[in-house]
Amino acid sequence: EALKIFRELKIPRYIATNLNNIGKVCDSLGQYDKALSYYEEALKVDRELNAPQGIATSLNNIGTVYKSLGQYDKALSYYEEALRICRELNIPRDIATSLSNIGFVYLFQKRYKDAENKFIESKKEREKTGGIEWKGEPGLVDVYLATDRYEEALKLLEKMGPEWNAHDPYRIQFHTQNGLALKGIGLLKEASQEFLKAVSISEGMRQKVKEKAGFFGAGYGGGRIRSYRGLFVTLSERAIKGEKIDDEFILYGKDLVSNAFYFSEATKARALLEAMAESAKRYARTELPSEIREKEEDILNQLSAIENRWDETYKKGETAFKELLERKEKLKKELDTFISKTRKEYPIYAALHYPKPIPPEELPLKDDEVLLEYAIGDNTIYLFIVRKGGVKNLIKIPTSRETLEEKVMAFMEPLNTGQYHKFSVKIAKELYDILLSEAVKEIKETEKIIIVPDGILGLLPFEALMIKPEEDYKDSLYVGDRCSITYAQSATTLALTRMLKPSQTEKPLFALGNPIYNKEDPRYVAYKQGKTEQTLFAMDSERYVYRGITIIPKQDKTDKEKINWEEVVYSPLPETEDEVRAIAKTFNLEPKPPDVLLNI
Repeated sequence: EALKIFRELKIPRYIATNLNNIGKVCDSLGQYDKALSYYEEALKVDRELNAPQGIATSLNNIGTVYKSLGQYDKALSYYEEALRICRELNIPRDIATSLSNIGFVYLFQKRYKDAENKFIESKKEREKTGGIEWKGEPGLVDVYLATDRYEEALKLLEKMGPEWNAHDPYRIQFHTQNGLALKGIGLLKEASQEFLKAVSISEGMRQKVKEKAGFFGAGYGGGRIRSYRGLFVTLSERAIKGEKIDDEFILYGKDLVSNAFYFSEATKARALLEAMAESAKRYARTELPSEIREKEEDILNQLSAIENRWDETYKKGETAFKELLERKEKLKKELDTFISKTRKEYPIYAALHYPKPIPPEELPLKDDEVLLEYAIGDNTIYLFIVRKGGVKNLIKIPTSRETLEEKVMAFMEPLNTGQYHKFSVKIAKELYDILLSEAVKEIKETEKIIIVPDGILGLLPFEALMIKPEEDYKDSLYVGDRCSITYAQSATTLALTRMLKPSQTEKPLFALGNPIYNKEDPRYVAYKQGKTEQTLFAMDSERYVYRGITIIPKQDKTDKEKINWEEVVYSPLPETEDEVRAIAKTFNLEPKPPDVLLNI
């Protein structure tokens, strides 16, 4: 709204400021394309104004987007240009910001010594500003964490403890780093409690956001997902050690392994789950008894009232603000208890109105089903084996994220490129040994397997992994030969689908075959001429392919400034018409629109 007013008033300086502000909101939500668009427009305005400080701000912001996207060389070029301008202006605070930004790029490139030097140099520049005590650089904490200097990280974090008026993103960052440092020195219980604080704040933030896609990946130092990952890792390790559940985790399952599963689920397909629940509300009518409904409304109204009083209480100072925060935390616990109870007594209502992960013991699995859920940590993979009633086993797989990603990409390469002769029997067997060999010992051949992947495992066809290799890969025994496998985006989306009554359809088949890709296709030409009779392909059907380019650019390997766009080509699919006609015949249906679409 402010931007609209400043555009009408034609005040370029304020226009650039607002563009950067909107960009920062988009950036914090993980909406990087939108953020980049706003930042680049701000940079253009700043350049037209010849406003060097504004230019440096926009350059730093653009660099931050490219850093988040993993394009570190590009991020570095923007940061270095910003630093040059800030040095010319001799503004210590801005110099410190640019140095810190460069330090983060070095950190993500694993150039830890270079990163540490930049953060220390940034500290010295900040100290020149005077009047504000330098309490520590979050980036320096991450250097200590990455180089196993956990005691140093904890000492610095002690100085950095959040003030009463610290904003939520800083609190998430602080509790996450504190959790990682405590985990590093083996204090798993204390670490899990710190991660829970960070996750709870993230969940509170997420409830207020309309466009939730990208939320977990956004945020400081690798995204908000770090706290969730730290939480399920520490809970998993505690469960393996046989530790007992803490009071603060009781709402998330009956024991620590159930808690670990719950928070593993917490980032899987959440946006999809919420969209499914919102859509299902239109036809799945569920109501609560009046007294329970009144209890729910009372809690929600009180929480809403607190949100409305936030600004006025903030102005009253620390004591009033802390009291309101404590009241909010108490109400949030009441709501969590209400949701937990409602899940058991009115599961469909809870699923639709509070679409959050559910504990594993409440999953609606059948007697002959086994759910395998993967959760990838930085240095370990955890595999939850879930049957009706809850988690039956937790397998710890000592393989790093980096190693797993390398193996999966190498395995998928010949399948993605069609170079099947390069299929690696060795990698197919290695991945089977890593991911499935222990689990299948507990699964009968008659049981059905549901796989919930994590990260890069979402690209992997588990059926193509190899149980017993032979000299010719065609003679080998594959997982698909022995196991019946289906996939789910998350256990919670699977549960929601099963809780709702399946929608009914009047006709049993919808099919699309032999689509038209190109305006020069004879079938399309005939349609435009008003001819209704079937028109056949010309002999050279490859003339009528679909051509396009990928939406994600690739950097040129020899010239970093050059951007390449990969061409994609889809050939005509005449065989699919024969296939669709055969399927329609099986259903005793005439293949005609709107249910069967051919040559369209």
